[in-house]
Amino acid sequence: MYERIKHDRLYEGVVAQIQQRIVTGQLKQGDRLPTESELAEQFGVSRSAIREAMKILAAKGLIDISPGRGTFVTGDLSDAVAKTLGLLVQMEPKAFQDLHTIRNVLEVANARMAAANRGGDYLSEMAQTIEATGQALAALDTDPQESTERYVQADLDFHNYLAKATGNSVAVILVEAISDLLRTSRYQIILVPGSVQKAQDYHRQIYEQVSAGCPEGAGTAMEEHLKQVADDIEVAIQQM
Repeated sequence: MYERIKHDRLYEGVVAQIQQRIVTGQLKQGDRLPTESELAEQFGVSRSAIREAMKILAAKGLIDISPGRGTFVTGDLSDAVAKTLGLLVQMEPKAFQDLHTIRNVLEVANARMAAANRGGDYLSEMAQTIEATGQALAALDTDPQESTERYVQADLDFHNYLAKATGNSVAVILVEAISDLLRTSRYQIILVPGSVQKAQDYHRQIYEQVSAGCPEGAGTAMEEHLKQVADDIEVAIQQM
């Protein structure tokens, strides 16, 4: 049961409680929430307050409202973070630059943590993404559209698997959220001559340093990679 709400804006209390249960795992992906009337009774609020709360939770990506079936927990926290960051970027243009700055801090730290941890099967997954980018690059001339899609996805996967290799669940959520928002910039970078080949070389360097268990080397390789990405973005913008 939920606690009855004592708040001027009743729907905010509903959002806070349900959100907390999702974050802590009390509500898991696929769980169905009680009906609108049941929630209203449990929280001690009106059905209109429940409806407003559901709209907010859905906008955050925490629940999915399916007419005729019910309301279900999505459990995709990275999607929820991405939607929140996406709204911020739309409202504040400088936030996109800030996003790139934070990516530099986060990804360098991830490279170092991954080298120290070398968790699970993610090293082999990282190696497979490097192979996949190579295959995509080889087919760029014959099938540019499909190969570009494959390259971008493999590039995203490399950074996501690197985050998973850290063993830090928050790092995974943040990288997945940021990577999705920066997907567009990857499509721009691929148009810069030589950029994708350099990116693949840096991915290989990062992978080798992580595999060797060398945190400083992995961090340095990531710093150089992200500097190359920033330079290529500048070139891509000038070409637009």
